[in-house]
Amino acid sequence: MSKMYAKRALFITYSLFNLLECLQIKKKFEKDTECDIILAEGHKGFKQIYESGYLNEYFSNVYYIVGRGMTRYEKMICLFSPGMAYKHWIRGIKDVHIYTDVYFWNPDNLFYLLFMEYNHNKLPLNLHLYSDALTGWFMDSPDENAIDEQYRVYGRRILHKFSKVKYHFKCVNEMDYDFFMYRPELSMIKHNHNIIEVPLIDTNNKDYINYLNGLFSYNPNNVISEKYIFMDGGRASWENIEIHNALIRDFAKIVGRNNFIVKPHPLTDINEYDGCNVKIEQISYPWDLYCLNNSLEDKVLIAFDTSSCFLPAILYGQKPILISVKDVLTTKDGIGYSYGRWKHLIAVSNMETHELKKYTYDEISRLTELIEKGRGDLYD
Repeated sequence: MSKMYAKRALFITYSLFNLLECLQIKKKFEKDTECDIILAEGHKGFKQIYESGYLNEYFSNVYYIVGRGMTRYEKMICLFSPGMAYKHWIRGIKDVHIYTDVYFWNPDNLFYLLFMEYNHNKLPLNLHLYSDALTGWFMDSPDENAIDEQYRVYGRRILHKFSKVKYHFKCVNEMDYDFFMYRPELSMIKHNHNIIEVPLIDTNNKDYINYLNGLFSYNPNNVISEKYIFMDGGRASWENIEIHNALIRDFAKIVGRNNFIVKPHPLTDINEYDGCNVKIEQISYPWDLYCLNNSLEDKVLIAFDTSSCFLPAILYGQKPILISVKDVLTTKDGIGYSYGRWKHLIAVSNMETHELKKYTYDEISRLTELIEKGRGDLYD
């Protein structure tokens, strides 16, 4: 008979949106559970959040680690003890806590070290996957299409086989877990796991919204005055930075530079927009937080390869006008939302939408024509 342990949960977070969702799960499903949280992947806002101490209101221990690959030394340690490698990675802990539950999304070496350590010591562990933004509507696991060679601690085949035999390493899509997500009724796929619906943030709960503002050092008086907001996707999905930024300059010319602003992806360095000669939002914060504090009903979102443009309507009941440039710019192979997924998000968000088709990038007159076709009274 296996030993019983008091319930204790660990949350591993990778983005600002992940953190908001983890807080919802903690508040709604683990209210009375002792929980720890890891702020991983070196997100540029995480260090400030860690140092602020705000998360101590909900979590017993808060850890911050800079995202990186395993060093050769850590991989050597892992051969003998994944737990020791785990402790080396998360400085400041003396022991690997006995968790009964782990909430995560992206499987990284940190998660796998913990998973293998528990397997080695025959400790039970309940796994809970939470959807990254709206990705759960399209995927049943973060590595559902991966092959065994893609997700592993060791590059050498013999060492990888050793980790599978001794520590029962496996891909997430082979694991047993339940799936936490927002609005599962909007999913495009049939899930093979138990789905648990995460309640939406209560837009009338001003005390909690004020807490989130403090957590992210967000000033609710930070209001975007520009009518046209370019919601950009992550830098990793841009196929060509020159073409990408040329399109942004074209939009600014058409709608007026004083009426146009770019909202970068939280992981994109604003220096990537050097030479655009347009206004760039300088503050990094979850777009959800802006939606919880401000109205978007009079705004026009111009969006490329980001689900954030759909969050106002789908999660918070706001419906700005959306101009999709999904078919104007292309993404690198294997990165970004497929066109079918994009069309699904447009449909379920029920926003007034105008789409632009591909054009020759030096033909700004053609771009102007395409925008004006459906603009109606969108412009001042």
